[in-house]
Amino acid sequence: MNGLIRQYLPKGIDLNQADQHYLNQVAMSLNTRPRKALDWLTLLEKFSQLIDYHKAFETIAPHV
Repeated sequence: MNGLIRQYLPKGIDLNQADQHYLNQVAMSLNTRPRKALDWLTLLEKFSQLIDYHKAFETIAPHV
């Protein structure tokens, strides 16, 4: 993750001087980036996939 951050914020930059809007854009860019570890899904796509899976499982075997 550090390497990804360095693409936007070079080493030695003073984050106290960084624009909050830019930092928010960096966070959004990193959080919406597809990840190899998630089979090239974004974090939101993988989370939604897991939620759908668990909803389907609850339909088949609800808590007793």
